[in-house]
Amino acid sequence: MLVLANTSFAGFPPVAAIVARDGSLPHQLTSLGDRLVSANGILLLAVATAAILLVSFSGDGHALVSLFAIGALLALTLSESGMVVHWWGEPGRVWWLKAAFNGLGALATATTLLVVAVSEFAQGAWIRILLIPALVVGFLRIRAQYRDVAQQLSPQGLLSTVEPSPPPRVVIPISGVHGRIVEAVAYARSISRHVTAAYVGLEPGEGERIQEKWQCWWPDLPCVVLPSPYRSIVGPLLEFLDETDRQHNDGQLATVVVPEFVPARRWHGLLHNQTAWLINAALLYRWRRVGFQRAIMDIPYHLKR
Repeated sequence: MLVLANTSFAGFPPVAAIVARDGSLPHQLTSLGDRLVSANGILLLAVATAAILLVSFSGDGHALVSLFAIGALLALTLSESGMVVHWWGEPGRVWWLKAAFNGLGALATATTLLVVAVSEFAQGAWIRILLIPALVVGFLRIRAQYRDVAQQLSPQGLLSTVEPSPPPRVVIPISGVHGRIVEAVAYARSISRHVTAAYVGLEPGEGERIQEKWQCWWPDLPCVVLPSPYRSIVGPLLEFLDETDRQHNDGQLATVVVPEFVPARRWHGLLHNQTAWLINAALLYRWRRVGFQRAIMDIPYHLKR
């Protein structure tokens, strides 16, 4: 069993990397780790083996022998058959003899495969028989997805129509006037002369206090308070963005500059709300409903402790 497991871990990662380069598996499987091995392929095989096979067969390694035998025999059958096609397409002096030897090997392995599949069907071989067609369908779907992405990202036919865009209008969603806002405002003013802050008021009178504090720092920039009777932050902001685009009617969408503080430690993030993440997610995936995508710029502010 150790030899069988070692064979899988030695052979699967490079094979998966080759298939991934062909576009039939996720491209992450082609990357090499710091030890120059396909770490993602090893992790995938470990998770699939431990979480699926061993759990399904209650840790009985002998029950997995039939699965390995079917996989190995199928690989040998396909290899021998492929060599027959190879010699048939590139005939040489004794191509028929080479094709005959490979054909004989394909026949022998195919016969053995059929015998093992029938005799071990009830002992778990049925899983492999059903799994292989499912994997083939999955490979084809992954390849089709990559082809769709490549087609959609192709710049062909677009370069001739690209024109310089006018300076954008910028909206900065704020939760208050503090340190992380300063860098976001400075960046927004560097790319546009039309900068507006938007604050979603959840408590009565809170918006007016934010506006007064904002005017002390940036008296030349407007700060809009958005009422939220249902205590929603994302909804009123999206409605404001749509409304300001309709009012300006200048053929462009307002750019959103999102100030976000980054905690010094990852677990500190559990102590804070994820408003910036929610705003980014809502703006990114909103295009599925409205059919357009506005520019989003995230300005991080790193906390020291």
